Amino acid sequence: MEQLTIRIPPGALHVHSATCPGGCSLMDADAPIGGFPSIKVVASFGITRGLVHLDAGYGSFAHEIPFAIPPRTVVDLECPACGRSLKIPDLCLDCQAPMFRLTLPRGGAVEGCLRQGCHRHRIEVADPDRDLLQLFDQHHRIMW
Repeated sequence: MEQLTIRIPPGALHVHSATCPGGCSLMDADAPIGGFPSIKVVASFGITRGLVHLDAGYGSFAHEIPFAIPPRTVVDLECPACGRSLKIPDLCLDCQAPMFRLTLPRGGAVEGCLRQGCHRHRIEVADPDRDLLQLFDQHHRIMW
């Protein structure tokens, strides 16, 4: 498959519907970040475990994490509803840590590195004709 690289300013795209591998919604309208619903997941490392809210703005890292995660620590993320892991077999191209995946509507996905401080991430679009048209429309902010 061919790859197309598009540079997008942080926060220009917002995920409005993300699910775990089991199909549970991860969106939390009761804990918005930057005026948009956040993505609610359970994060864990070592003996530390808790609910975190990820910024749904693609490329924005204004997450709400109620505990300190040491730099370079690899965390696990899972669905707060069904407990399924969001980890995928792919490794980060920058640091070789495991990656996680959020499923978007219509077959798209957001993937990111599970290492604290590594900002490697990518977005997959399922319908390039529709999604890229929205992306380049100056009067419309794309939301997945």
